[in-house]
Amino acid sequence: MRTPQEQLTLQKGTIIIMTSSAAPAGFEHTSATLMGRTVDIRSDIPEVPTLLRGELGAFFQVEPGGSSGLPRLAAIEASAEITAVSEVREQTQGSSCGHPILLHSGSHSYDLRRGLSFQTDSGTLIHSADTGSWILADPGARRIQVANPDPANAASDVRRVVRDLLFIPWLESMGGLVVHGAAILGKGDEVTLVLGDRGAGKTTFFMAGAGAGGGEALSCERLILVPGPSGIQVLACPERISTFAGTLRSFPGTEHLAPAFDEATEWTRAAKIRVHWQDMFACLGLAPRLAPAYLSRLVFPTYNAKAPLEVADLDFTSKKLFLEQHVVTGRDVNRPDWLGWFAPQSTEATLLAAARLPATTASWRSLEDVSRILGA
Repeated sequence: MRTPQEQLTLQKGTIIIMTSSAAPAGFEHTSATLMGRTVDIRSDIPEVPTLLRGELGAFFQVEPGGSSGLPRLAAIEASAEITAVSEVREQTQGSSCGHPILLHSGSHSYDLRRGLSFQTDSGTLIHSADTGSWILADPGARRIQVANPDPANAASDVRRVVRDLLFIPWLESMGGLVVHGAAILGKGDEVTLVLGDRGAGKTTFFMAGAGAGGGEALSCERLILVPGPSGIQVLACPERISTFAGTLRSFPGTEHLAPAFDEATEWTRAAKIRVHWQDMFACLGLAPRLAPAYLSRLVFPTYNAKAPLEVADLDFTSKKLFLEQHVVTGRDVNRPDWLGWFAPQSTEATLLAAARLPATTASWRSLEDVSRILGA
């Protein structure tokens, strides 16, 4: 069996490294970089680089210009109208060869994205029925073109391609494991991973433990566990944070983000609030963690207002079972990989390595309990 480092070297050999070219007049050149790989984005739609900086930010090292000297996962060109896309699109007009495709299916109806897929001589052509984007993907040249006259929808689709169809599948192809949970930075580069069902308290743990990381933080929504020679590195996959109004009101730094108090909706799931991760970080005085951080232990909390604090160690079998319940990779239908550029790989070794780390279950009912659990 190859080591993760050997897999990384082999993977590098399969990536086509394209020579850089100057962006056409009126185009802005932006790059996103993660784990030594880059995606170059050229766009004449100002909303594209703005959204990439706002949504992916420092975690994906979104910067002006290209990243010279790094292997390139893909080159993306976004515009209101791209000639190559238009020509291929005209060839498909009136065609019955388009196949219905699910582009994205979130937990809410407004997240649903459907479209049609066409196989052409120029690559795969995708039409999003919901956003109106036409996306032409050429696997041979590792080139993706996005055409949409609506700037907001064009930016949203470019962001989705960069994060969900390029970087995440690439990391998963090397054994990376996506989980839904919160990362708490402790001393040095150690990370406590908090996993639990809805309402277990992941966001509360994140907010209560954020100060222990020296002013740096990862994520409390989606994380990627990447195996390596130094252990399991924890990467943040930034998303908007879904939380209760009551949770925001429990911390002085974020109480102003909560709406006017309403006892009926304070802890109601239907009334949960989506907060931009950068706003949350600013309120808590946090900065994105850019240096490597490694998984050191697992906590599986359960909120119970009527029970005293109770912490128990888990055996290996229980840890593995609990982990599997919160893994996104290979189990989440909300992430259809319609691009399909990176070969899936078993992530069992990563799961087993995580299950060998110390882990506890914790029944809690107060912020003091959270502090005791994280300090244990």
